[in-house]
Amino acid sequence: MKENFFLTIVVAAYNVSDYIEQCIDSLKFEELKVEIIVINDFSHDITRSILNKYKNIKIINLDRNIGISQVRNMGIDIAQGQYITFIDGDDYIDSKNLENFLLYSSNEFKKNIDVFIGNYINFYEDRGEFIDNKVKYEVMGKIFKGEYIIEKFMLNSISGSVWKCIYNLDFIRRKSIKFMENVTIAEDVEWLLRTISLSDNVLFDTSKLYYIYRTRNNSVMNSGFSQRKYDDSLKVVISLITFTQSMKISKNCRKKIHIVALAVFLQALGKYKYIHNYDEIKFISKKIIINNTLYSVIILGLIYSTRMMLRLLALKYK
Repeated sequence: MKENFFLTIVVAAYNVSDYIEQCIDSLKFEELKVEIIVINDFSHDITRSILNKYKNIKIINLDRNIGISQVRNMGIDIAQGQYITFIDGDDYIDSKNLENFLLYSSNEFKKNIDVFIGNYINFYEDRGEFIDNKVKYEVMGKIFKGEYIIEKFMLNSISGSVWKCIYNLDFIRRKSIKFMENVTIAEDVEWLLRTISLSDNVLFDTSKLYYIYRTRNNSVMNSGFSQRKYDDSLKVVISLITFTQSMKISKNCRKKIHIVALAVFLQALGKYKYIHNYDEIKFISKKIIINNTLYSVIILGLIYSTRMMLRLLALKYK
């Protein structure tokens, strides 16, 4: 029998035994009915044994590693809440702050909000320091169309992370919005851009700091670049371009998504030193560039400078 949860929280846990207790213990709500689903993505530390002590939450222990995108998609499929949000197992939240906000904003949520975008606090583990995330434009609880949100606020007041948002589960399912699977980088920003673009009602409040994002030196985001990450970055770029070509969105929204795609593309080019498939780079460059000579010069300059460097290295070590 389906229960009447207001919010489902999907926790992705992979080798987070040092942090998972703080994460789960932070998910305590007094008035709201909240469903907590923890998906242990085949951790090989003691995460599973720690999870065994929790009896009032749903725990799924996977028998193979499937990656965070597939974990989140699994959460979307089995969630029973009216709304859904995602938490990484090494982060945690201020549940009192979040609950007070949700109760205070209950009228807005009853208007069938598609997405709520909040803000977060950075916790730098190496120095034990908490720093509020800074934004260019401060917005206090206003509702916008998703396309306008991307045009106006993406990259200056909104970062490409899914965990600072709360989503209407029916909206996510109706639009068949799923995370890209089998990618190791930038899957958050790809999913978030598509989700917000398709939203008619986005509640945005930069003052709501309820998510605590932990920055640690050995996290996936801070690990070294690789051929896999480079290839996955290009998959994300192509996915975003394909989305803008297939969906009816405003010209300005499309332009901003292409700017984000360009940022992902340039990061991949800048961090990965041994690029070989120049035809692929040229193909993507032409798709990203929309009558913008500056972008064209930047990308083509990178392509040919990289090619020249490789030629010089080949001559040096011949």
